[in-house]
Amino acid sequence: MKKLSWKLLAVVVAVAGVVGGGFFYMTPSTDAALSFPPPGTINPCAGFKEHPIASNIGPDFGTNTVGGIVVEVGSHFTLADGRNGANLVVRDLRSAGEVEGIGKVEIGFDASRQGRSTIVANQRGLDYPATQTMRFFPTVTIDGKEFRALNAANLVNSAVTSTPPKEGTVYALTNDVALEDVGNPGKVAMTIKPGRAFTVTGHDFK
Repeated sequence: MKKLSWKLLAVVVAVAGVVGGGFFYMTPSTDAALSFPPPGTINPCAGFKEHPIASNIGPDFGTNTVGGIVVEVGSHFTLADGRNGANLVVRDLRSAGEVEGIGKVEIGFDASRQGRSTIVANQRGLDYPATQTMRFFPTVTIDGKEFRALNAANLVNSAVTSTPPKEGTVYALTNDVALEDVGNPGKVAMTIKPGRAFTVTGHDFK
C-alpha cells in the first residue's frame, strides 16, 4: 500500500511538472502586449520636419528643419466602444534649418495655447497599434521675423506601435495651418500645407 502511494505521488509530481512546464512555455512574453505608459511619463523624440509653406507675402517655399518634440503622457480614459486611450501634453517642440533664399527658419509652438493631444487604441483589448494625434499652435521665425498660428496643427500617425514611437515613425500634418505676422496681426501671411511633417530619428532630444 505504501509503495502504491509513493508511485501515485511520483505520477502526480511528473504530471504537474509537465503541465507547469507547458504553461510556462505557452505564457506570452510581457513585451507581446504593450500598454500605454502611466501618467507623468515624459517621451522625447528627435527628428526632422518637412513643411511646404504657401506665402501671401512672397514666393512659396519648403522647409527642412532638425529638432524634436517632448510629449508627456496625461490621464488615461476608455471610450464608449471599450478602446483605451490617454491624453498627451506637448511640453516642447523646436527645430531649425537654413532655407536657400529665405534664411534661417525656426519652428516652435505657443505653449500658452494647447490643443487636445491623444493616443487611442485602434481596437479593443490591445493598446497598440494606436492612433496618435498631436495638436498644437506652431510658431515660425524666418530670418528673425516671427509668425504664429491662427489655428491648431494636427499631426497624426494611425499605426503607432509603442510609446515613445519607434525610429522611422512618420507623422503627417492633416490640415492647413494659417500663420499671421506677429508685427502685423489679423490677416493670413502664410499657410503651412498638409503632408509628411515629422519623422522620428531617435529619443535623445533635450
